Amino acid sequence: MSKAPRTHCLVIGNGAVGTAIACRLHMLGFRTSFVGRKGPVYIKSRLEAWGKTTYLDIQPLSQTDLSQIKIVFITVKAYDLQGALDRYLSYVPRAIPVVILSNGAIEDLVYNMAKKHEHFLWRMGVCTFGVSHISTGIYALKSKEGKAIWGSVQLNRASVTSPSTFEVELFNTDRNEFFQWSDGIVPVVRKKWLFNVVINSLCAANELSRNGELLADMKQLRQVFEEGFRLGYELWGNWPEGKERYFVDLVSLISSTSENENSMAKDVRAGGRTENEFLAKLAENRRGYEFLPKLSQKIESKMTQLSRRKEKK
Repeated sequence: MSKAPRTHCLVIGNGAVGTAIACRLHMLGFRTSFVGRKGPVYIKSRLEAWGKTTYLDIQPLSQTDLSQIKIVFITVKAYDLQGALDRYLSYVPRAIPVVILSNGAIEDLVYNMAKKHEHFLWRMGVCTFGVSHISTGIYALKSKEGKAIWGSVQLNRASVTSPSTFEVELFNTDRNEFFQWSDGIVPVVRKKWLFNVVINSLCAANELSRNGELLADMKQLRQVFEEGFRLGYELWGNWPEGKERYFVDLVSLISSTSENENSMAKDVRAGGRTENEFLAKLAENRRGYEFLPKLSQKIESKMTQLSRRKEKK
């Protein structure tokens, strides 16, 4: 007789990252449901990752399922985050973790939502893996290693900063090395933002097919990094580590993901919306920036041209 699935988890965002999160939960024995832009969705997907093929066949979420949710993972793009929170938070149980794994400068948005809905346990986090969309319902992990890491959003000194009972269960599950807790998540999130500003903006603006192509122009890479580092300082204050440490880590990341297709460059080629407004575009209308505004404007121009072509068709 098969064991009954463990606690029910909800993933908001049925794209590549959401699918990877759900597959890993499934592998650990947790039941998962999806919500997309139009509400609960049926998911039939396949993920090639971690040395095996995982199949998902998930029925739409029911009202009964909602009452049993113990954690929510939000994996939508940054530009969809506010809408997703507004649409679905009122339906899930209170006092459960809401784990936001969206990229970009979203801290203000998250803090404002956390103040408005203090009855949830708010989390911010990062995914250190890349997932490729191969075809309809089929995905493949782009990196051999990677994790989903999150920690508590602290509104004040009285905020609870430790994992919930369910999170402890998840982290301590046998064979779990994928889901991890961080007591200092904010610097981790900001470092991921800095790397996205550099890598995604350059790849998208120049329509590079692979991350590794960035290493062909180290001067440009350094120039964009310098402005990204400065922008982060203006947004949030001092970085916890020295500038050179971040640049070395950036180059190392690019090298280790050199064959990966950049997701933002892919969005540009497909004529889809990008997260530019949460990355390089933040430097527009600020004094002393040269490279980030140019990259942002180049990305926006490409998107406008593609949109007009679609309209003509």
